Amino acid sequence: MSGTFPNDRPLATGTGGCAGRGAAARCPLRARLDDVAHYNDRNVLWDLKTANDIRPYACDKQIATLGYHRSLDWYATGLAKAGDQLEYGGGIDVYLIVWVQSSAPYYVAVDELDDDTMSTAAQENSDARDELRSRLQADERGDPGAWLPDNYHLIRRKAKLPDWYKEV
Repeated sequence: MSGTFPNDRPLATGTGGCAGRGAAARCPLRARLDDVAHYNDRNVLWDLKTANDIRPYACDKQIATLGYHRSLDWYATGLAKAGDQLEYGGGIDVYLIVWVQSSAPYYVAVDELDDDTMSTAAQENSDARDELRSRLQADERGDPGAWLPDNYHLIRRKAKLPDWYKEV
């Protein structure tokens, strides 16, 4: 597939990466990176998303409402904390979201998040980590239920993998 999407938005061509390949497979993280690659002397972190509507305003709305910019910052922060795990050295230079339309004709669009968006994501993630730290310090038991309003009932359960997963 090649060409442009309406509004001269470029379509991607070729094959993409996935978790378990390249630098992403070597990083000891608890995050699912779609891929980290080196392209034109820049380290690129990208996330693959499907959507019914991949027009620019729809994608922008999804980035904002679902926090995809925060996810990319979270992954980059994890890579940095894991040490210099990128085979090319340095940090992340480019943050991409690759969109695939979830119905035929399966258009593909690529958004590069700008510096302002990634700065906002870094600040939002920093604020969330600070809030978590302060709440954990305020409640010596580290009990998340202590933070909930009185009218909210927390259901605690032990999560486990389903039996079918173990058979695979």
